[in-house]
Amino acid sequence: NEAYRLLSNSTCKFLSALFPEKKARKSTKQSTLGFRFAKQLNALMKTLHLTEPHYIRCIKPNPNKAPLQFCGKMSYDQLRNSGVFEAVKIRKAGYPFRYTHREFFWRFSCTMPEKRGTWSN
Repeated sequence: NEAYRLLSNSTCKFLSALFPEKKARKSTKQSTLGFRFAKQLNALMKTLHLTEPHYIRCIKPNPNKAPLQFCGKMSYDQLRNSGVFEAVKIRKAGYPFRYTHREFFWRFSCTMPEKRGTWSN
């Protein structure tokens, strides 16, 4: 691009005729790897904001991953280590543990009087 620009702006009429000045295009970003990554990331974030995530915890019923075999201790350890039992205790005690940002703000904004009633998306 720079060499072309230099030749098109040459004082030599022959060179400037061979390389006519390009009209300025609107600023278009080159499709670099970083640009494509940022574009894909933005698309993913838009999709995530439009969805309501649900999580499924999978456990392996046996060390061999074989059908019709069940190892109780292994399954129990996986459930304990992944926090499933703690989540069940919290729910049984009556505490909801998944508020939306708006619900959380309205529920707990009383702890910050200077922010009361100032929610904005």
